[in-house]
Amino acid sequence: MLKKLMTNMNWKKNVLLWALLFFGIALRIYHIIFIGFSAPYGRGGLFLEFAEQIYKNNFFLPYSVGFYSTGQIPFLYPPLAFYIQSILIYVFKIPELFVNNMLPTVFMLLSLIPMGLLLSRNSGKREVFLFSFGLYLLIPSFFKQQVEGGGIAEGVGTFMIHWLLLALSEMQKHEHT
Repeated sequence: MLKKLMTNMNWKKNVLLWALLFFGIALRIYHIIFIGFSAPYGRGGLFLEFAEQIYKNNFFLPYSVGFYSTGQIPFLYPPLAFYIQSILIYVFKIPELFVNNMLPTVFMLLSLIPMGLLLSRNSGKREVFLFSFGLYLLIPSFFKQQVEGGGIAEGVGTFMIHWLLLALSEMQKHEHT
């Protein structure tokens, strides 16, 4: 679909799309240069604890997390992100601070794929697609909560929601054809 979109657009629009992608990606990754991997970034330390508790509980959802919950729901966030984090750290032995600080960024970047597809399939005109995808790429409120290490839950959630929206959009198109 993206190849078709690129071949049908004139070269100026192609350059604009690539420039938007470049700047959108740069906005999402520039912080990595400054934060490094020597400490959890933002709320990431708490989420590392969640991942560790999942591992210590043999990858079952823990009953509680020390210093955070008192034996009810271990955490209010959907646990998929913490399972991914735990597997990467404890099964694949990737350094925990690297996983903690990079995983939100990875999911931010991966979420561009379904959002780009969703917008390209539903925007009608290519100019509308460029405008709407450009806004999504460049407006910080669409990604700023996912930047820090604590953004892992939001990053995975955004990624999944974008795929869900794309699937719902496809279902709707098939119902009307």
